[in-house]
Amino acid sequence: MQIITTREFRANQKKYFELAEKETIFVSRRNAAPIVVYAATEEDFPSREELHHE
Repeated sequence: MQIITTREFRANQKKYFELAEKETIFVSRRNAAPIVVYAATEEDFPSREELHHE
């Protein structure tokens, strides 16, 4: 896990997107909740049944 600033994230997006495939990145924001960046897994996506069940 790494905690970085929004400025650092903007300056090095490619680096942090690649790193997010291996670990969770927290982007701290002034006066707001941090944003979490991590690589999605198959479990993060809805199943076909969930998509068609409305």
